[in-house]
Amino acid sequence: MYKIYMRNFALHQQLGCELLCAYSRITRQGLRWGSWGHQEYYGQPGSEIPKYAALLDANTPKK
Repeated sequence: MYKIYMRNFALHQQLGCELLCAYSRITRQGLRWGSWGHQEYYGQPGSEIPKYAALLDANTPKK
């Protein structure tokens, strides 16, 4: 998922998108439609949250 998210961000940037809202909420697992949030729960270890890691990496200024 990390690579897919980063590719999505890169495509938006190539198209000239200046603002991308990555709204998501954290909800419990086992819901009827699955879990679509960037995290499953607050305090989840970084190694388990590739979508959230991609959001952070995409928004970190490059030196």
